[in-house]
Amino acid sequence: MSMAHASASMHTSTSRGLRGSSGGFHCTFRCSSSRVFTARVKSARALASRASLPSGKSIVLTGGSRGLGFCLAREFALRGDHILTCARDPLRLQRAIQAIKNDVPDANIQGVVADVSTSEGIQALEDAARSQFQHVDIVVANAGAASQERKPLRDLEIDDILNTVNANVAGGFLVARMALRLFADAPRADERVYHYFSFGFSDAGAMLSQSAITHKVTKLMLPILDELLRKELSKESPELERSVGLHQVSPGLLLTDLLLADTGAGVKSLVFNAIAEEPGDVASKLADRLREETTANARIEMLPLPNAAMRMLTTVPRVLMSDESAMRFFTRDGMRVPRDGAVFKDNGVEELFPGM
Repeated sequence: MSMAHASASMHTSTSRGLRGSSGGFHCTFRCSSSRVFTARVKSARALASRASLPSGKSIVLTGGSRGLGFCLAREFALRGDHILTCARDPLRLQRAIQAIKNDVPDANIQGVVADVSTSEGIQALEDAARSQFQHVDIVVANAGAASQERKPLRDLEIDDILNTVNANVAGGFLVARMALRLFADAPRADERVYHYFSFGFSDAGAMLSQSAITHKVTKLMLPILDELLRKELSKESPELERSVGLHQVSPGLLLTDLLLADTGAGVKSLVFNAIAEEPGDVASKLADRLREETTANARIEMLPLPNAAMRMLTTVPRVLMSDESAMRFFTRDGMRVPRDGAVFKDNGVEELFPGM
């Protein structure tokens, strides 16, 4: 099935930043194979805990069917935001949205089956955003890719290289373009009320990363793109520039399929116990940072380098001495530490919903 030839038909409830009629809505995924997946979202009373939260924001989040993207979508839903997300796999996207609905019965969330590194996919997402929202407050460019194996460039498969480059570079440009187009059509403001976030590497981050060179280089490109976009906006669209923020996010080491691929017991026990985190724990803090951002160009680091160094210094010796209290995630031999209610895949990644 071609993920580029995907569209979404959506009927949304009326609220801040949304188009549509009152009541519940259906989230329908139509793929080129004519299969139709529908996730019914019911009307429900707002959660009592939302009384003190700011009114919901309209958010476009790419890559919302796994890992940090899924966890951010769930956190935004808990805060009463209105979310449009996308993924390439229609079944996983359906399951992710249903899982969020199970946790947050009145969630305002819809999905589009789309590959945002293609012209068809990014257009489907932009069209869906315009259909769902009167304007978009936040775009989170979370979708990306890394080479399947940690090998030197000469040993990587050509298709593997192209997949990473297309997802991170073409996808980075296309999602940024979409965000600026959506912000340009929103009401003008004299303060920064529209925000775009992407997940690039700093020089230090690239140096510390164990991923393949394709992942490092393509992630280093994203902060450069932001910097040049700010200059372009200042010159070509100063009015728009005054109301837009372009930001970089460094979530730290997250226990995802990407991080745990081809990882040995020593790294798991010594490094990950010290400085890695579950994506859900990071998302619960990061969601507020993204929603509350007001600056022009923030660099949001969930684990600054000095903090990471201190945690390594204090944790590694304890692990080497077999101190069980230091083994947050993995035993000394790299086995996953059980946790009540959690289900883990064979690679040690927590299964956030069935079929993830």
